[in-house]
Amino acid sequence: MSEPVTLSPEEAGMLERGEHTNPFSALGPHQMPDGRWSVHALVHGAERVHLVTPAGAAIAEMARLSHEVFVTTLPAHPGRYRLTAERGSDAWTLDDPYSFGPVIGE
Repeated sequence: MSEPVTLSPEEAGMLERGEHTNPFSALGPHQMPDGRWSVHALVHGAERVHLVTPAGAAIAEMARLSHEVFVTTLPAHPGRYRLTAERGSDAWTLDDPYSFGPVIGE
């Protein structure tokens, strides 16, 4: 089993500070060499993040990679998904803008 595709601490920090020059290369779903998929998400202010279906059903819990970057590994592409974030007793659901892939060409 291969290791999940992950980000270096430097790259995660660049994402958190808004300094990454190509966030689509790091965030959202990406297929790994073994066929599984990793999903990275940047969620400001979250302590816990879950991948959920558009209807809110749980897909996977995400692990904290850095202060505001979370990751999970899935056996297949997650399809359309949303993120549910929690901090203390607060919870919110949001669309992951990187789940759509880049839509504007160069």
